[in-house]
Amino acid sequence: MDVLEQELDDTIKIGYACENQELRKGICRVVAPIFDHTAKLAGGIGVAAPAFRIGVEDFPKIGELVKSIAISNA
Repeated sequence: MDVLEQELDDTIKIGYACENQELRKGICRVVAPIFDHTAKLAGGIGVAAPAFRIGVEDFPKIGELVKSIAISNA
């Protein structure tokens, strides 16, 4: 439980979440939340790709991109 809570805290701090083949083998995802004008969660935007196309080292760059798109669409 401590590990999960730390991961959630880290995700909130950086503004996006990453998933490295946890839901589906061979697929990586990076996603950011979209909030409405009342700061309520309205959706999300992200990138999913085969693991041979993006890797853990790409997560920060992709994360910042999806986060900036999510913020600009709020």
